[in-house]
Amino acid sequence: MEDESTSRTSSRPLDTPVSIAIEGEINDTTLSEVRDALQTVRDAHQTTLLIEIASDGGSVYACLAIIDLLRAWLAEDNQHTLTTFATHAFSAAVNIFSLGSVRVASPLSTFMNHCVSGGLEGEVTKMKQQLEEADRVNKLCDAELAKTIGDEATALLCSNGEKYIDAQKALEIGLATHVGHVRARVDVSLSINSVTIPPAAERPPARKRARRSTAVR
Repeated sequence: MEDESTSRTSSRPLDTPVSIAIEGEINDTTLSEVRDALQTVRDAHQTTLLIEIASDGGSVYACLAIIDLLRAWLAEDNQHTLTTFATHAFSAAVNIFSLGSVRVASPLSTFMNHCVSGGLEGEVTKMKQQLEEADRVNKLCDAELAKTIGDEATALLCSNGEKYIDAQKALEIGLATHVGHVRARVDVSLSINSVTIPPAAERPPARKRARRSTAVR
Protein backbone atom coordinates (compact mmCIF):
# COMPACT_ATOMS: atom_id res chain seq x y z
CA MET A 1 0.00 0.00 0.00
CA GLU A 2 1.31 3.47 -0.85
CA ASP A 3 2.62 5.45 2.07
CA GLU A 4 0.21 8.22 3.11
CA SER A 5 2.97 10.81 3.27
CA THR A 6 3.87 10.29 -0.42
CA SER A 7 0.37 10.03 -1.88
CA ARG A 8 -0.47 13.74 -2.05
CA THR A 9 0.85 14.51 -5.53
CA SER A 10 -1.95 13.88 -7.97
CA SER A 11 -3.62 14.67 -11.26
CA ARG A 12 -7.28 15.41 -10.58
CA PRO A 13 -9.78 14.95 -13.45
CA LEU A 14 -12.90 17.10 -13.17
CA ASP A 15 -16.14 17.19 -15.14
CA THR A 16 -15.99 20.96 -15.54
CA PRO A 17 -17.61 22.51 -18.63
CA VAL A 18 -16.61 26.01 -17.46
CA SER A 19 -13.43 26.99 -15.65
CA ILE A 20 -12.38 30.46 -14.54
CA ALA A 21 -8.75 31.54 -14.82
CA ILE A 22 -7.35 34.53 -12.94
CA GLU A 23 -4.06 35.92 -14.23
CA GLY A 24 -2.31 39.20 -13.60
CA GLU A 25 -3.53 42.01 -11.39
CA ILE A 26 -6.77 41.59 -9.45
CA ASN A 27 -8.83 44.75 -9.90
CA ASP A 28 -12.38 45.95 -10.55
CA THR A 29 -12.24 44.61 -14.11
CA THR A 30 -11.37 41.17 -12.74
CA LEU A 31 -14.30 41.41 -10.36
CA SER A 32 -16.71 42.24 -13.18
CA GLU A 33 -15.39 39.44 -15.37
CA VAL A 34 -15.60 36.88 -12.56
CA ARG A 35 -19.20 37.94 -11.94
CA ASP A 36 -20.03 37.40 -15.63
CA ALA A 37 -18.17 34.09 -15.68
CA LEU A 38 -20.13 32.84 -12.68
CA GLN A 39 -23.35 33.56 -14.55
CA THR A 40 -22.04 31.38 -17.38
CA VAL A 41 -21.37 28.68 -14.79
CA ARG A 42 -24.96 28.98 -13.58
CA ASP A 43 -26.30 28.82 -17.12
CA ALA A 44 -24.28 25.62 -17.64
CA HIS A 45 -25.92 24.10 -14.53
CA GLN A 46 -22.58 22.73 -13.39
CA THR A 47 -21.86 21.82 -9.80
CA THR A 48 -18.06 21.71 -9.93
CA LEU A 49 -16.04 24.84 -10.65
CA LEU A 50 -12.31 25.07 -11.27
CA ILE A 51 -10.48 28.37 -10.71
CA GLU A 52 -6.91 28.53 -12.03
CA ILE A 53 -4.70 31.25 -10.55
CA ALA A 54 -1.47 32.86 -11.73
CA SER A 55 -1.54 36.25 -10.06
CA ASP A 56 0.68 38.72 -8.20
CA GLY A 57 -2.41 39.95 -6.31
CA GLY A 58 -3.97 43.39 -6.55
CA SER A 59 -6.85 45.28 -4.97
CA VAL A 60 -7.83 43.83 -1.62
CA TYR A 61 -11.34 45.25 -2.04
CA ALA A 62 -11.82 43.56 -5.43
CA CYS A 63 -10.47 40.35 -3.90
CA LEU A 64 -12.95 40.44 -1.00
CA ALA A 65 -15.80 41.10 -3.44
CA ILE A 66 -14.72 38.09 -5.55
CA ILE A 67 -14.68 35.97 -2.39
CA ASP A 68 -18.24 37.10 -1.65
CA LEU A 69 -19.32 36.17 -5.21
CA LEU A 70 -17.77 32.71 -4.97
CA ARG A 71 -19.25 32.06 -1.54
CA ALA A 72 -22.66 33.10 -2.84
CA TRP A 73 -22.35 30.56 -5.68
CA LEU A 74 -21.29 27.84 -3.25
CA ALA A 75 -24.26 28.64 -0.99
CA GLU A 76 -26.77 28.32 -3.82
CA ASP A 77 -26.61 24.52 -3.81
CA ASN A 78 -24.97 22.13 -1.36
CA GLN A 79 -23.74 20.16 -4.37
CA HIS A 80 -21.60 23.09 -5.54
CA THR A 81 -17.88 22.48 -5.05
CA LEU A 82 -14.89 24.67 -5.80
CA THR A 83 -11.42 23.47 -6.79
CA THR A 84 -8.57 25.98 -6.98
CA PHE A 85 -5.26 25.51 -8.78
CA ALA A 86 -2.28 27.88 -8.67
CA THR A 87 1.04 28.18 -10.43
CA HIS A 88 1.66 31.24 -8.27
CA ALA A 89 -0.61 33.20 -5.94
CA PHE A 90 0.61 36.30 -4.16
CA SER A 91 -1.12 38.46 -1.57
CA ALA A 92 -4.85 38.83 -2.34
CA ALA A 93 -4.68 35.86 -4.72
CA VAL A 94 -3.79 33.62 -1.75
CA ASN A 95 -7.16 34.38 -0.20
CA ILE A 96 -8.97 33.37 -3.39
CA PHE A 97 -6.90 30.19 -3.65
CA SER A 98 -7.80 29.28 -0.07
CA LEU A 99 -11.52 29.11 -0.90
CA GLY A 100 -11.29 25.75 -2.68
CA SER A 101 -12.36 22.60 -0.88
CA VAL A 102 -9.65 21.04 -3.06
CA ARG A 103 -6.59 23.31 -3.39
CA VAL A 104 -3.94 22.14 -5.83
CA ALA A 105 -0.48 23.72 -5.95
CA SER A 106 1.55 23.06 -9.06
CA PRO A 107 4.88 21.37 -8.21
CA LEU A 108 6.90 24.52 -8.96
CA SER A 109 4.37 26.99 -7.53
CA THR A 110 5.12 29.87 -5.18
CA PHE A 111 2.81 31.54 -2.67
CA MET A 112 3.37 34.88 -0.96
CA ASN A 113 1.43 36.86 1.58
CA HIS A 114 1.99 40.21 3.27
CA CYS A 115 0.12 42.96 5.05
CA VAL A 116 -2.00 45.42 3.09
CA SER A 117 0.30 48.23 2.03
CA GLY A 118 -0.06 51.72 0.62
CA GLY A 119 1.48 55.14 0.81
CA LEU A 120 0.40 57.65 3.41
CA GLU A 121 -0.38 61.19 2.38
CA GLY A 122 -2.26 64.25 3.54
CA GLU A 123 -2.90 65.65 6.99
CA VAL A 124 -2.21 63.74 10.19
CA THR A 125 -5.90 62.93 10.62
CA LYS A 126 -6.11 61.45 7.12
CA MET A 127 -2.97 59.37 7.66
CA LYS A 128 -4.42 58.06 10.91
CA GLN A 129 -7.58 57.03 9.05
CA GLN A 130 -5.52 55.27 6.37
CA LEU A 131 -3.61 53.33 9.02
CA GLU A 132 -6.85 52.33 10.73
CA GLU A 133 -8.32 51.13 7.45
CA ALA A 134 -5.19 49.13 6.60
CA ASP A 135 -5.36 47.50 10.04
CA ARG A 136 -9.07 46.70 9.57
CA VAL A 137 -8.54 45.12 6.15
CA ASN A 138 -5.48 43.16 7.30
CA LYS A 139 -7.47 41.66 10.17
CA LEU A 140 -10.36 40.85 7.83
CA CYS A 141 -8.11 39.11 5.28
CA ASP A 142 -6.27 37.22 8.01
CA ALA A 143 -9.57 36.03 9.51
CA GLU A 144 -10.75 34.80 6.09
CA LEU A 145 -7.50 32.88 5.56
CA ALA A 146 -7.67 31.39 9.06
CA LYS A 147 -11.03 29.82 8.23
CA THR A 148 -9.15 27.48 5.89
CA ILE A 149 -5.68 27.03 7.34
CA GLY A 150 -6.09 27.95 11.02
CA ASP A 151 -4.58 30.66 13.19
CA GLU A 152 -1.04 29.26 13.44
CA ALA A 153 -0.50 28.92 9.70
CA THR A 154 -2.14 32.30 9.12
CA ALA A 155 0.27 33.91 11.58
CA LEU A 156 3.14 32.33 9.65
CA LEU A 157 1.93 33.78 6.35
CA CYS A 158 0.73 37.13 7.66
CA SER A 159 3.66 38.20 9.83
CA ASN A 160 5.51 41.43 9.06
CA GLY A 161 7.11 41.61 5.63
CA GLU A 162 6.59 39.31 2.68
CA LYS A 163 6.47 35.57 3.35
CA TYR A 164 7.20 33.28 0.38
CA ILE A 165 6.57 29.53 0.48
CA ASP A 166 6.84 26.72 -2.05
CA ALA A 167 4.32 24.02 -2.93
CA GLN A 168 5.56 21.54 -0.33
CA LYS A 169 5.36 24.12 2.46
CA ALA A 170 1.87 25.12 1.28
CA LEU A 171 0.88 21.46 1.59
CA GLU A 172 2.53 21.18 5.01
CA ILE A 173 0.66 24.12 6.54
CA GLY A 174 -2.67 23.24 4.92
CA LEU A 175 -2.86 26.04 2.36
CA ALA A 176 -2.80 23.39 -0.38
CA THR A 177 -4.52 20.01 -0.16
CA HIS A 178 -2.60 18.51 -3.11
CA VAL A 179 0.57 19.14 -5.10
CA GLY A 180 0.20 18.28 -8.76
CA HIS A 181 -1.91 19.25 -11.75
CA VAL A 182 -5.60 19.49 -12.55
CA ARG A 183 -7.24 18.29 -15.74
CA ALA A 184 -10.63 19.68 -16.67
CA ARG A 185 -12.97 19.44 -19.66
CA VAL A 186 -13.54 22.95 -21.02
CA ASP A 187 -16.44 23.41 -23.44
CA VAL A 188 -17.13 27.11 -22.96
CA SER A 189 -14.77 29.90 -23.92
CA LEU A 190 -14.22 32.54 -21.21
CA SER A 191 -11.94 35.55 -21.30
CA ILE A 192 -10.55 37.01 -18.08
CA ASN A 193 -8.09 39.92 -18.29
CA SER A 194 -7.83 39.35 -22.05
CA VAL A 195 -6.75 35.70 -21.73
CA THR A 196 -9.09 33.27 -23.50
CA ILE A 197 -9.77 29.62 -22.74
CA PRO A 198 -10.88 28.03 -26.03
CA PRO A 199 -13.62 25.42 -26.22
CA ALA A 200 -12.35 21.84 -26.08
CA ALA A 201 -13.59 21.15 -29.61
CA GLU A 202 -11.38 23.89 -31.02
CA ARG A 203 -8.17 22.79 -29.34
CA PRO A 204 -5.72 20.38 -31.00
CA PRO A 205 -5.75 16.80 -29.62
CA ALA A 206 -2.34 17.23 -27.96
CA ARG A 207 -3.69 20.02 -25.73
CA LYS A 208 -6.58 18.62 -23.79
CA ARG A 209 -5.76 20.28 -20.48
CA ALA A 210 -7.50 23.48 -19.46
CA ARG A 211 -5.50 26.57 -20.22
CA ARG A 212 -4.42 28.70 -17.29
CA SER A 213 -5.96 32.01 -17.50
CA THR A 214 -7.40 35.17 -14.52
CA ALA A 215 -6.15 37.47 -11.89
CA VAL A 216 -2.22 42.64 -5.21
CA ARG A 217 -3.26 42.76 -1.84
